[in-house]
Amino acid sequence: MLCGVSFDLPDLDKEATRRNVEAVLEKYRMYKQIGYEVKETRLTSSYTVRSHGPTNRVTDQTGEIAADNVDIPEKMRTYCERVEKATQRLPEKERQLITERYLKEDGVYDYQVYSFTFDPPLSEYSYYKLKWKAISKLAISLNVQVFVDTTS
Repeated sequence: MLCGVSFDLPDLDKEATRRNVEAVLEKYRMYKQIGYEVKETRLTSSYTVRSHGPTNRVTDQTGEIAADNVDIPEKMRTYCERVEKATQRLPEKERQLITERYLKEDGVYDYQVYSFTFDPPLSEYSYYKLKWKAISKLAISLNVQVFVDTTS
């Protein structure tokens, strides 16, 4: 306790917080693996029916596509940077756990990480305890945490 001040953080809803962090990490992995497909303009015009609507609307297909080709990859890059920075701030073992389990490739299971990644291997209990610490820190860092509702 510092100078008589106490900081009590509300309890996190473990399941909802874990789901949120896993969704963020899945989106990160998709952005890194798939990337962005650059759009191109159509060279031939197409007929569109304009019934009962204003026909004075001017569109700039090339401008819209050019903006998307710049804006969307930039949003993806900043999103990935944000996740990477949050992961880099974790302690070494937690960072290793998150990287091996969520950021590298699809289809890696928890038992593979705690049995084969760590040297010496972790027990299942120790692994899940470490995993929750890492997930809770990432949730707070990425602002996707869910607090337990104590008002009801």
